[in-house]
Amino acid sequence: MSRCTVPECDRLLVTPLYCNPHRHRVARHGDPQAHKPLRRPPVRPARPSKVGPGDRFGDLTIIGKLGDGLRWVCLCKCGRETSVRTSSLTSGDTKTCGSRGCMGLDGQPGYKAAHQKVRALHGPASQYRCSCGCGRAAGHWAYLRSCPNELIDELGRPYSLNPRFYVPLAVTCHKSFDLKEIRNK
Repeated sequence: MSRCTVPECDRLLVTPLYCNPHRHRVARHGDPQAHKPLRRPPVRPARPSKVGPGDRFGDLTIIGKLGDGLRWVCLCKCGRETSVRTSSLTSGDTKTCGSRGCMGLDGQPGYKAAHQKVRALHGPASQYRCSCGCGRAAGHWAYLRSCPNELIDELGRPYSLNPRFYVPLAVTCHKSFDLKEIRNK
C-alpha cells in the first residue's frame, strides 16, 4: 500500500495523494500541512447591549458599567449604589437596591420597607394562622387600611408605617379583602 505524500507522514493513503487527516486539512484549510486555518472564520458582530447608563429599571438608574462587563452600577431612588447583573435588570428580577430603608418618592419609607418592618418585628406571616378565622396558614402581612396616617405608594397601593395596622392573612383571604376594599371605594 502507498503512503501519504506529505513529508514525515507514514499513514496509508485514502485518496490518491493524502491520508485521512491530511485529506481533511486540505478540505478545511486548503493546505495539507496547515496547523492553523488559512481562512479565518467569519467574525460575528457583537450583540448590542440592551441597557446603558441612564436607563431605568424600577427604582434603579444605571450610572456605569463594572469591569467584568456583566454587571452595572445602579443608583437607587433611596440614594444607595448597588451592582446588578444585566440579566437581573432586563428580566425584572431586580428593581430596587434591596435596602430595608429604601424610601418612597415623597421621602417616606416605601411600601416594601413598611412590609419589611412588619416582618422584622413579627416574623414571617407563615408562622401565624389567618386572622380572618378561616383556620388556614397565613401567607401575607395585610394592611387593614385603618391607619389615620395612611400612605399611598407610586403604584397606588395603600400602606402604613405603623406595624399594628397589619394582620396575618391567608393569600386567598388577603386577595378577597383587597377586592372588597377596591369595590367599596
